[in-house]
Amino acid sequence: MTILVAVVAVLWAASGFYRVQPDEQGIVLRFGAYRYWTPPGLRYHLPWPIETVERPAVTRINRTEIGFRSGSGGLTQSGTDAGGRDVLAESLMLTGDENIIDIDVSVFWRIRPNEASKFLFNAAGPRNWCSASRKARCAR
Repeated sequence: MTILVAVVAVLWAASGFYRVQPDEQGIVLRFGAYRYWTPPGLRYHLPWPIETVERPAVTRINRTEIGFRSGSGGLTQSGTDAGGRDVLAESLMLTGDENIIDIDVSVFWRIRPNEASKFLFNAAGPRNWCSASRKARCAR
């Protein structure tokens, strides 16, 4: 019985090893609260349920499409074409001078390398925030 307990304890302790890829940053959470960040490589944290790790990609350029969705090849011309589709609920806007405009926008963004924890925990719905800020900016 003691051997079984020892084997389980060793396996539990070994489950704390994790790997952060070159384009990622490791964010270690202790009991769900931010503790520290780690650079790429093989790392160790206290096993679950004490610590967990989030690994957001910090060098990847993200793309948010507003007003349209591109096709599989990523090619979309003005309005709708064979590969993409227009999303009128997002593209129709009322401007400050009460004109209605139909606008299609692609927003490119990335996470700052040393601010991944701010992206994960200080932004309410970070991917939706990009869309909301674009709408506010274009409506001026």
